Amino acid sequence: MGQTVKARFLGGAEPKLEAAESPRRRFATWATSADNPYFARAAVNRAWGHFFGRGLVNPVDDLDAEEPSHPTLMTRLAREHAASGFDHKHLARCICNSKAYQRTSRPVGGNEEDRRL
Repeated sequence: MGQTVKARFLGGAEPKLEAAESPRRRFATWATSADNPYFARAAVNRAWGHFFGRGLVNPVDDLDAEEPSHPTLMTRLAREHAASGFDHKHLARCICNSKAYQRTSRPVGGNEEDRRL
């Protein structure tokens, strides 16, 4: 007890703060940076869960516990989301214009009991 713990970003990097710089502002800049591998993946997973009722990782807030059901899709959408400047409307268009979203939700023979995919 009584020890001071230095602030670190997820992944271990220590922020370099200027004397008058707000730690909150520095964190917000890092959190929404295209270099942050966590923000875009979390946003994509949450949006996918919104449209499909289940995230690429389910539950949607448990990104550390499980691999995505479709890792390549998760990576591609996360890169697209970051490249768009984290434009949520653009992400919604990407998902809604996908063949996956435009397919029927009716089960086909043999997968009536499949609740995962």
